[in-house]
Amino acid sequence: MNNELRARIETEICRIADQLVSDADWNESFPWMTLTTDGDSNYHFARSDSMYGGSAGIALFLLETGRFAGEQRYTNTAEKAITAILEECRQKPSPYFAFITGRMSVSFVALRFFQRTGKREYLSQALELVRGCQEFLTPHSADDFINGTSGTLLGLLLLHEASGEEWLLELANDYVRHLLSKAQPGAQGLYWDRTHRQIRGLCGFSHGAAGIGFVFAEAARYVNNSALNYIAEQAYWYEERYYNPAVGNWADFRKGIYRDEDQQEHEENYRNGNMEFFTQGGYMNAWCHGAAGIGLSRLRATELFTNPLYRTEADNAIAMTVKTNVAIHNLESNFSLCHGGGGNADVFIEAYRLTKDDKYLQYCETVAAMALEQFARDGSYRSGFGMAAPTMEDRSLYMGIAGVGYFYLRLLDPMNTPSVEAPRLEAPILSSALSNPSPTLKERFPFLFATQAKIRTIIIEKIFARTLRHLNESAPQALEEYLGTNDYRINELPAFIAFVEALLPKLSEQDRDALVSVFGLERAKYYLEMRIESASYLFIRTQLEHKRAQEAIVSEDFPRLRLQIDSFAEIVETDAASILLYAHALGVAEQQLSPFGALVLSTFTSPHTVEEGLERIAEQIDHEPEQREQISAAAENQIKQLLLVGALRIL
Repeated sequence: MNNELRARIETEICRIADQLVSDADWNESFPWMTLTTDGDSNYHFARSDSMYGGSAGIALFLLETGRFAGEQRYTNTAEKAITAILEECRQKPSPYFAFITGRMSVSFVALRFFQRTGKREYLSQALELVRGCQEFLTPHSADDFINGTSGTLLGLLLLHEASGEEWLLELANDYVRHLLSKAQPGAQGLYWDRTHRQIRGLCGFSHGAAGIGFVFAEAARYVNNSALNYIAEQAYWYEERYYNPAVGNWADFRKGIYRDEDQQEHEENYRNGNMEFFTQGGYMNAWCHGAAGIGLSRLRATELFTNPLYRTEADNAIAMTVKTNVAIHNLESNFSLCHGGGGNADVFIEAYRLTKDDKYLQYCETVAAMALEQFARDGSYRSGFGMAAPTMEDRSLYMGIAGVGYFYLRLLDPMNTPSVEAPRLEAPILSSALSNPSPTLKERFPFLFATQAKIRTIIIEKIFARTLRHLNESAPQALEEYLGTNDYRINELPAFIAFVEALLPKLSEQDRDALVSVFGLERAKYYLEMRIESASYLFIRTQLEHKRAQEAIVSEDFPRLRLQIDSFAEIVETDAASILLYAHALGVAEQQLSPFGALVLSTFTSPHTVEEGLERIAEQIDHEPEQREQISAAAENQIKQLLLVGALRIL
């Protein structure tokens, strides 16, 4: 870096820091107002605690600036701020413990203050702040890095690395258990956070599989349990499927309905039969979504794993980020950490840290020069809110000027200014207890020290729980040998299906007959699950078809409606009962059918009008003439119920 550019950047870091010092309001516990939105595109300034968009993130920037510049005034302001923030958080507890946007982020910032100042009160307060984080583990918790439980798991391990407090391992064990229970098998690999607002599980660092894989890779190294690498590599393998070499990026599968206009767009595309709208993802390159963030996870993977693919994927991510943030002279973009040039440059800085190749810092210098040019032209930096709030300069770490300043610090001092986008567990294994865990320790923390066989069992149980129970009774040795296979890239559920199908002829007739019934049901459930191309499609489809069914069942034309079993529904016969399987946005549901219900539904295997269906049903039931009307009424009521649940569809 030439001396002129370095001097400009150093001056700008201090200018940003001075502005933030001047803007602090010491009458408030959270000293800085930052830009936010109420979710309806109404932007305003408010006070909050988090590292992402609140005062804690600004305090962290000032702390690092004080260290870098040797200016005590910045350090003093930072310490005054974090003291006030921690006291407010102590007085007003919150159940939201996300690592970047919640209370765990404040704890993480306090931990950084301890590491920079050596003052143990910061560590004590960081620990005290997270004692209630068990309540963050709910069935409805997000599991992503930025807002969810995986990031919180990393925060717990970082705190344990600094303190050695054993209760943190208890919490970490619970978080691993939760994340294993929430993992979803994809066409290959694993993903999390399945919702109707996306096509399928997201790729990416902040919201997708890459960030969760990163956390499990760190955890595996930290507790010396290579089995946890299974989760990390399954997450990366999931994303591998959705890399598009023609674009040079990973697909962005968001497809949410946030406004009335989105609802109308989804409805129109459904009615027009435009499946491509619901199945084809877009492309974005940022830390939060796309190549830049995924590249951070793969650079770390090159340090922790031997698979050369991770270096290739990292290089692909870097190439895409050069294309979007270096090759194009764009002064209209933002330079925020979340989804701007400053955050994207983190992949260059990490690449430099690993390789010491100066070209990566030169890429950063180009980004920095553009940021300085934007400020010189406009007198301000565009926030991460972009054109939604073009004249409103934000102060925060991830969306505003504190983050731009932090990027400058990372560029000038890459080896001593740690990443806030992908924090690593820096120290070697903390203690001999973790490097060589005792049987007692493994027993106390069974998920932190889970075997790969146990982890694979948890994944298989997602669909094949009953089959596993039968195999544990009828073929325990064969099952144990199968689960003991050490393969991080096994396509778990298809492989299990193949294993059971090969095993069935070797079982006794009694064991085979008992297994076939439950296995057939669960296999059908898996195949139906794999037919779901888009959660967002099934969501709008279910919504509109249910409304259509509600209108139809009270219509005078109801008897003449043509119906058929829905393409996302299936009847499976078991030893015990007829089971209806039907898909919805979040998976496949099971419903036991009465013999009569099964008869009604199977009548519409091929298309018939309601009238025709009622005739066929009556013909298949022995009855007295006077019972005909009663049977028809019961069948009609059953048809209406099946329409409303989505098992039957109007043609």
